[in-house]
Amino acid sequence: YFNGTSRILPPGGGQSVKFAQGFTVQGGGSLAIDTDKVTVVCPKSVTVNSGGRIAFGSDAKLGAGGGTGSYSLVIDSGGTIESSKQDGLDTVINLSGAVLDIDPGANLVFSHTTTGFNGTGVSRTPPTINNLTIDNAPGVQTTLSDGVSLSVNGGLTVNSGSTLAVGTNALFLNGPGSGVAGGLTVSDGGMLAVG
Repeated sequence: YFNGTSRILPPGGGQSVKFAQGFTVQGGGSLAIDTDKVTVVCPKSVTVNSGGRIAFGSDAKLGAGGGTGSYSLVIDSGGTIESSKQDGLDTVINLSGAVLDIDPGANLVFSHTTTGFNGTGVSRTPPTINNLTIDNAPGVQTTLSDGVSLSVNGGLTVNSGSTLAVGTNALFLNGPGSGVAGGLTVSDGGMLAVG
C-alpha cells in the first residue's frame, strides 16, 4: 500500500513497473504515475481510499500484464483521481473488460498541459462526482465529450488559465441536498464556456 507521497517513474520510456499483487493508496497517500509511456502492471485491483489520490501522466496507464479476469481501479468516496491523459479517463486502464469504478463521492481532476485535450472520455466518465477541478496549463481547454451528462455534487473549480467547455452537454451543479450549486470557482484568467 501507499500511505505517503510516492511516484512511479521508470528509468526509460515505454517500460513497465510490475507489482505481484493489487495495491491500495490509503487516506493521506498520493501516487503519481508519470509520463514516458509508463505502464504499471498489476495482476489484481487497485483501490484509492478516502483521502488518497492517484494521478496519471499523459502516457501512463494501469495494465494487468496480459492477465484476464476481474480487474478494476476503484476510487472510494473521498478519494481523488487525476488525469493528464489526452483522452481523459478512457485509457487509464489498459485491459479489455476492466472496470473503472468511481464512487459518486470521489473527486476528479483534469490537469493537461497541451492543446487538443478532450477531458472526459464518454465510456469512463462517471455520471456523478463530488468535486471537479480543471487545472490545465494556460490556454488548454477541457471539453465534455459528446453525450456526457455530469453531475457535480460538491464544488467545480476552473483554475487560472484553464477552460471547461460544456458545449451542448449537461453539467449539473448540485449542492448537498439543497439543489443549489455546492461551489463554482473560476480563478482569475480561467474560463467556463457554456453553449
